[in-house]
Amino acid sequence: MAPQRDMKSRNVWRMIYEYPFPCLTKRSLWGFLVAGLFNLALAKGEFSLKPIELPSSDLLPKQSLHPVNVLGGPEKEFVRISEGGELVIYAMEGERYVVAQNLVLPTPREANGKTYVGFGRLRPNAPYSILLLMPEGLYAYGLAENRIEDSPKLLIKKPMIQGQGGESSVQYFEFALDLDADGMDELLLPESEGFSIYRQTAPLKFEPVALPKSPFAHEKIFNLRRQTPDDPVRVSALSGWFSQRKGVDNLVLFDANQDKKIDLVYTSILPGGRGKQVERYEIYYQQRGLRFPDSPSQVLELDYDERAYVTFRDFNRDGRTDAVVLTSNYDIVNPRTVIRFYLAGSKPYQFLSEPSDQLVTKDPIGLMALGDFNGDGFCDFATTFFSYQFGSAEDIASLVVANKVRFRLQFFLGKGGKVFSHQPDYAPQYTLNLKLDAYGGYQPFALVEDMNGDGFMDLAIRSDENKLTIYTSEGKLSYPRQPSATIAVPSDANMDFVDLNEDGLTDLVVSSLQKHSVSVYFSVKKP
Repeated sequence: MAPQRDMKSRNVWRMIYEYPFPCLTKRSLWGFLVAGLFNLALAKGEFSLKPIELPSSDLLPKQSLHPVNVLGGPEKEFVRISEGGELVIYAMEGERYVVAQNLVLPTPREANGKTYVGFGRLRPNAPYSILLLMPEGLYAYGLAENRIEDSPKLLIKKPMIQGQGGESSVQYFEFALDLDADGMDELLLPESEGFSIYRQTAPLKFEPVALPKSPFAHEKIFNLRRQTPDDPVRVSALSGWFSQRKGVDNLVLFDANQDKKIDLVYTSILPGGRGKQVERYEIYYQQRGLRFPDSPSQVLELDYDERAYVTFRDFNRDGRTDAVVLTSNYDIVNPRTVIRFYLAGSKPYQFLSEPSDQLVTKDPIGLMALGDFNGDGFCDFATTFFSYQFGSAEDIASLVVANKVRFRLQFFLGKGGKVFSHQPDYAPQYTLNLKLDAYGGYQPFALVEDMNGDGFMDLAIRSDENKLTIYTSEGKLSYPRQPSATIAVPSDANMDFVDLNEDGLTDLVVSSLQKHSVSVYFSVKKP
């Protein structure tokens, strides 16, 4: 399941960034963790990034670190989870994080059992609870006097999925999500022979949500392999074996009509006409009381293209789900990305054969961002246009020798019924200093939630392999020519943007696998 993400389980960031209207707080940061600080250069203006110390002496490889409020304080804590079952909570004290509490997580008694750890908000306006998914049921840790209780309590007793293999006895797994926008998370539980969604009917009392059909399936697979090649002397050897697979891989949780409630989307690939295959999306809109209809609210079918990336929005705000499909040729010499929009009508079933509109841009890796960038309630999108020409000796020298390439970040604002104009509404130009093989390694830009307090999204650009530049918006969809802040980052750095100190400004966490490091920066709005 992939809530609020691209409709296929692929590299989401490379193709379509999702900035949904009911934005979900990201609560996980993965990496090999030892905290460190990097050089920070600030431009003049009303915004700055303040480095915050995170202790490094007790952080070890193969751990996960999660920014989430579990103690009920004014800031998010960092929760470290080790594969062996140790959980450590780091809380803010002054301008640094310190160890606030240690827990030892229980592990299953079965030889191959696993404990799955997650976080869920079980009460409105309350901190998140630490949840454990174990073979016999779901457990939750209580909170008393700003400390986590030593032992968890059983909330739901039911046979759950049994983890298999691997050296880790504890694994992070996000299985709590607020589906109906009531401030409390529902529980998405993979059971031993099924899948259920549980909602609260009273404090810490749960009941299953009726699903229109079960997404859980068994699959039997026959494998045949030739062990030795044909040979005039030896007899060729063949081996075959059966395997079984069970689980859920065709259900997506997604706000398909922008009503701030999560809907169910069942996906499948089916035979189509003209010798082709079609992708079928059965959409069940959520109804009052966290209920779903017995039959699909809307069914969309598209020609299947294994290179395409598909997601959905209500572009014209008619209460129906529309589709956007993105394809790219991944060609540095002759880059081409095609974005197709399909506006659905009022019919319950539609085969979307011809796009309502499309845009072709010069982008080698298919970058696109969706979101409401100007705050008018309509969905907008942004994409890149790389301006180099391989017929130009100057551009070839800049790209191959200096690893320098210029691009325009094109913003197209939603127009309602017309959807989008073919000319960008805003298109600032930027320069990247990247090697040709670096484009597939990380995203060159990201549009992030408000960092400077003006209510508009801000822009983060990986201007080269070791530099991140921040451009804060200017009270509208506009960015300054000079960066608002610049920080040095490792070449393999991963950036996460989350409001750590709960002041309404998005902060920055930088992690590196190669350097085993994590750095924390708070966004500061100058008076």
